[in-house]
Amino acid sequence: MTPTGSNKADLVAEVEAFLLIFRTAIDDVNDSPEGHARDNASRQGLEIFKKAAETKDIHIIVAVEKAFNQTELDQFGDSPRMRNSLREAIKGMEVIEAHLIYLKDPEKYRFINETHTLSKNRKGDLPYDEARQAIRSHMTRLNNLDTSRMDEAEREILEQRKENIQTAEEAYIPLQKTALNIKDEAN
Repeated sequence: MTPTGSNKADLVAEVEAFLLIFRTAIDDVNDSPEGHARDNASRQGLEIFKKAAETKDIHIIVAVEKAFNQTELDQFGDSPRMRNSLREAIKGMEVIEAHLIYLKDPEKYRFINETHTLSKNRKGDLPYDEARQAIRSHMTRLNNLDTSRMDEAEREILEQRKENIQTAEEAYIPLQKTALNIKDEAN
């Protein structure tokens, strides 16, 4: 039954009062020693992701992202949907790690190349293998995260993670070319 008249006005006034109390409580927590400690931890976390990016090393970027997702799962995976998403993210990082091993052995990677012949399984001259699919899937996952409840530091970390995954993709493609002995046209 839809509230009408004073019931509706009373409920609107109650929700407005609740939101004011809630916002004040959040501000109090943010201004507390614990809130400042959280902010310091967030800045440290951001620096870790930036250091990983500076290496431009796909192995490091993937290891850091995998560790982050594992920690998120272990400490904050409080709903089935969140746990499933984090498990998929971890599985994706493991797929990338496995393909990085295949790329070190051109014979093994040639087999992957030969099994990705359909146009939907290729991007240009290269196989759109499970590692590249995992990278794209993870980027989509990061893009779809709800940032409305994140503070500024959390949003900065998320943006850095997106940059890192983009860097990982950019680092993966030359490894594919090397494994398949494909020369860049510029060379």
